[in-house]
Amino acid sequence: GLGFLLALSAEEQVTDAEYYSERVLPNGWRLQSREAVMYYRIFREHFGEMADLSWMGRMEEVAQV
Repeated sequence: GLGFLLALSAEEQVTDAEYYSERVLPNGWRLQSREAVMYYRIFREHFGEMADLSWMGRMEEVAQV
C-alpha cells in the first residue's frame, strides 16, 4: 500500500549520512528511521525549527499507554 511507497521514497531521499546527521532533534529526541527524517523535514519546512516539541506526541509514548 501507500505505507510501503512512502518508506521506499524515504530510502531514496535520505542518504545514510543525512540520516545519521539529522536523526537527533534539537530537544534530544532520536528519529528511528529514514522515513521519520523525511516526515520531520516536511514538518520543519512548514513550521520551522522548534526546540520545544513537548506538545508533540510520539508513537512510542502512545504505545506505552
